[in-house]
Amino acid sequence: MSLAARSLTYRYPDAPFPAVDGVDLEARDGRVTCLLGATGSGKSTLLRAMAGLVAPTAGEALVDGAPTWVRRGVLGRPRRRPGLPRAVGYVMQRPERQLFAATVAEDAAFGPRNLGATDAEAAEAAEAALGFLGIRHLACRSPFELSGGQQRLAAIAGVLAMDPANLVLDEPMAALDPEGRAIVRDAVAHLASRRGAVLLVTHDMDDAASLAASVAVLDRGRVALSGSPAEVFSRSGELRRLGLGLPSALEAAHLLRERRGVDVGEPLTLDALADALAGLARGPREGA
Repeated sequence: MSLAARSLTYRYPDAPFPAVDGVDLEARDGRVTCLLGATGSGKSTLLRAMAGLVAPTAGEALVDGAPTWVRRGVLGRPRRRPGLPRAVGYVMQRPERQLFAATVAEDAAFGPRNLGATDAEAAEAAEAALGFLGIRHLACRSPFELSGGQQRLAAIAGVLAMDPANLVLDEPMAALDPEGRAIVRDAVAHLASRRGAVLLVTHDMDDAASLAASVAVLDRGRVALSGSPAEVFSRSGELRRLGLGLPSALEAAHLLRERRGVDVGEPLTLDALADALAGLARGPREGA
């Protein structure tokens, strides 16, 4: 199972330039792929195209090897591939646009019911998704009375309840408190380990460093950098030119080297930085 873009281009009607321009990208099975980029770089548009919500202007988006949209004949209008909601789940950047039911439980049950589940099966799937995200206590609340962070968790639950093979999430940790961020971060890592591809947008370099197996950086609709987190974050000059920073652990490591002459390597996470500092404090092993 996987998500892929092949020379994917998307131009909004009447726009002078494409929002996404000839992108090649693959999010692989069992791994988290993070999309980074400044505001307006095309991240959300690319996610929507890869989730099959819009038909590419050129190129194609593939879910598990099959195009998300197909054309019949040279001049035929593109048609969305049947069964796509089972293959890929999409969480919007603004959760209030994804929520609509009277209660959180009803909202989470809508997707499974729409896919053919019985009322009992849909309720069970909704309860499991709410429990997985630690918000079962919100089941009887109106989604429109929740905080922004709670709404985001409720929106994610509605997608998880459908049990899609792959996941596409647009800034899933935004507006969450530290506890909520930890819940979603752990959920994303767990889901990637037990199902298909997980593709997400984040503005948080720490999340990208700790979650991602691969990272792609967009600039004006094109892939400017791609590779493992270590490879991408080693190119600090290019990242800063694109309006992006570094993970906080890597920023701290660079400051230690520049201002104190202390070399702790290139740690991407705070845990890795702490381990490196602890190793320095212990000093070289005897006989080393």
